[in-house]
Amino acid sequence: ITLITHDHYDHLDCHTMRKLRKTDTHIITPIGVGSYLKQWRWKSNRYREIYWGDTINIAPGIRVISTPTQHSSGRWLKKRRTLWTSYVLDIHGHRLFLSGDGGYNKHFKDIGDAYGPFDLAILENGQYNLDWAKNHSFPEQTVHTAKDIKARMVLPIHWARFAAAYHLWKEPVIELIPLMDRAGIPVTAPRIGELYTIGTPPKWEAWWEFE
Repeated sequence: ITLITHDHYDHLDCHTMRKLRKTDTHIITPIGVGSYLKQWRWKSNRYREIYWGDTINIAPGIRVISTPTQHSSGRWLKKRRTLWTSYVLDIHGHRLFLSGDGGYNKHFKDIGDAYGPFDLAILENGQYNLDWAKNHSFPEQTVHTAKDIKARMVLPIHWARFAAAYHLWKEPVIELIPLMDRAGIPVTAPRIGELYTIGTPPKWEAWWEFE
């Protein structure tokens, strides 16, 4: 199963999706994004579009819930024709939150009250700028998000790959870690592509200092 949060180019790459089409991957995606999958010749029985509040039981003990986030959608000149989302995941007794992209707002507290606490929160932390402050979160806002959703551990994402802002690629994680330390929330920061197993000690090594 692959979860798509929205249709921006850095989250829905056509070349990647065409390669995945040749595998046995199934897709869960917000309403409207399936139009791109159809265009890329995905069979309709291999993807499912959902709206905020919808729940999918993938298998016994595995459940996915679509939850709100404050962001946008659009590719080229087609703006806001599809939905964007965050996800709550229940996986065999472990609860996860995937923020997708989004600015800080009260919806995080609503999610925390409804579904928290979370064993692991995979939170956006990067590509921020005052010019689009409502669409992406600054490190201090990522800390507020972690508190609001009652995260027991945070895995920061969206900071070390596609450059959409003017900060250094490693600035977000360098700023986030001491803020999380003061908040008493552990951070796991595996290398790009490295696996992390839920329930194990955080992977923390300042590998970005050697890159």
